[in-house]
Amino acid sequence: MNGKSIALVALGVAGGYCLTTLFGAGDNSNAPNKGSVEWVPVVQDSKLKLENDELRKQVAAHLSALGTQVSAPPKKVFTSSEEMMAALKDATMRNYTRALQQETDQLIAAGFSMDRIQYLKGRSEQLDTDRRNAEADRRMKGLPPVVDLTYSLDNSDLDLKNEIGEVEYERYRKATGRQISVPVTSVLPGSVAQIVGVKPGDEIIKFGDQRVYNVGQLTKLSEKQVTLGERLTLVVQRNGLAIQFDVPSGVLGVSSPFPPPALSKVFEHSLKAQGIQP
Repeated sequence: MNGKSIALVALGVAGGYCLTTLFGAGDNSNAPNKGSVEWVPVVQDSKLKLENDELRKQVAAHLSALGTQVSAPPKKVFTSSEEMMAALKDATMRNYTRALQQETDQLIAAGFSMDRIQYLKGRSEQLDTDRRNAEADRRMKGLPPVVDLTYSLDNSDLDLKNEIGEVEYERYRKATGRQISVPVTSVLPGSVAQIVGVKPGDEIIKFGDQRVYNVGQLTKLSEKQVTLGERLTLVVQRNGLAIQFDVPSGVLGVSSPFPPPALSKVFEHSLKAQGIQP
């Protein structure tokens, strides 16, 4: 996936979320089944609700002007697509600010001090910037990208684990609503995973010497294993117990839902895709 595609996908993800917010999706009856995947809750404070209500009426008025039947009485009509996009950018920025505040509140609740929070967020952003620069350098040299959007959004700060240690990094990820293991939803018949005894419901926590936090990271590690032809140890958690499997080289063959990254990352990528530096 090239840089332009990454920007468009990030814009689409955050844009879709913002439009959902604008149209007042307060009903969570269709929310994804959480299961063992940790989802970041959406903060709906009274001020944000009032802002969204007002903007929702404006969007409804724009649709009405296009001949679409709506029930909300218009207060303002968007006179151009540029005006509507400006409203979307504004909504994205507001939600980005809300998401950052939510993450800070969650980190404080998890026992992190403000000084530590500022360091972790700042260092995480620096690692993400370094990764982006490395990707840009590869493109300039005509080389394919190392990672795609779905991987980079949730794993851009993996190197932070080497600096602060796995215990604190796991606590940091958990506090910001990200996965700390890979839930196995199904196992491909005849795959390496089925042969060694991995079962649906297992939580993959380690592959070789690497702690794994989501399916994107696991996929990259398993692809590398196939290339090198190595046998590695796979560690899963089953009914609260850690179980080890000796895994031969080959496609692992497990499926797992790809979790959403921290909301702030989605909005940050969307803003940068629109040429806005958050």
